[in-house]
Amino acid sequence: MKQYTFTFIGCKIGAIGAHHKITATTIGDSEENAKLKLYNTYNHVHQCKLIKTTNIDARIIQMVENWNVEKRAFSNIFKDDRLFFEIIEIHFSEVGTTSQTGSDILYYDVNTYQSGVNAIKQIKNAQ
Repeated sequence: MKQYTFTFIGCKIGAIGAHHKITATTIGDSEENAKLKLYNTYNHVHQCKLIKTTNIDARIIQMVENWNVEKRAFSNIFKDDRLFFEIIEIHFSEVGTTSQTGSDILYYDVNTYQSGVNAIKQIKNAQ
C-alpha cells in the first residue's frame, strides 16, 4: 500500500464550469488502483500523470489490517493517525476511542463493540 500523488485536468464531482489542473493524493495497492480512486472525488480526469509515490508507515498498515479484521486498532497519543482514517474512509468522530494507560489509544467500531470496555475485554479474553 502506497500513497500516490497525481496531477491531472478535471473538476470536482458536482462542479459546474471549466476543468482545471488539479493535484490530488490517493492511497492504493497499485498505481492503477490509486488512479481509480480519483473518481470518488473528481469527474473528467484526463492527462493524468503520477508525480510522487510515498511508502506508508508499517504502523499505519498494521492499524488498517487490524481494523479490517477486528474492527479495532491500537495507536499512541503521540502519533499522527490521520492517514489511518483516510485509508479506512471513516471520519475520526465516527469511531469510539478508549485508553488503558492514558498514552495509548484504542480505536473501535461502535457498531461492533458496545463500549471501549467491551473492546478491551475481548482483547484480554483472546490472550
